Amino acid sequence: MTTLSKAKLVNKSIVGFALIELILVMVIVGIVAATSSNFLFQTYRTSNLAPDLVELDNATRVAMITMRGELLNIRSNTNSDISNAQTNTITFTDTSNNTITYSLSGSTMMRNGFTFLEQVSALTFTYFDAQGAVTNTVSNIRYIQFSLTTTIVARSYSQSFSGTVYLRNSR
Repeated sequence: MTTLSKAKLVNKSIVGFALIELILVMVIVGIVAATSSNFLFQTYRTSNLAPDLVELDNATRVAMITMRGELLNIRSNTNSDISNAQTNTITFTDTSNNTITYSLSGSTMMRNGFTFLEQVSALTFTYFDAQGAVTNTVSNIRYIQFSLTTTIVARSYSQSFSGTVYLRNSR
């Protein structure tokens, strides 16, 4: 056998991939990478959002519990005890003779002029009479519905909480 024949035999025993096979594999790998990168990005985004959500959720719940407890202690539904009953502001005197004001200033919920909760997009008080009709007359108020919406603007996420408080001695 000549040297040329041996070279032909050696070349036939070497197995490789055709160019079309390599291109096909690269396309499939690209599709899988594009799909999984979107999933990984969403997972990363969610994992970064979780601590912000938990912190805001906890702060909002504490604010709602505190506000509900203080609203339950409104002394009476007279003009001297509820001095300001508006849609996003309430000022009242509690059973310990403390004057308390809740209001919304921009995106900050204020309590007696001090920051109580930040990232607030809505604070609403609705006042009802004994028949369940909305009223603005302080002496007719029997119960108050309040709602609070907080928002993480950078994450386009918001959550709402609401509650109802019946005034003491007014049922």
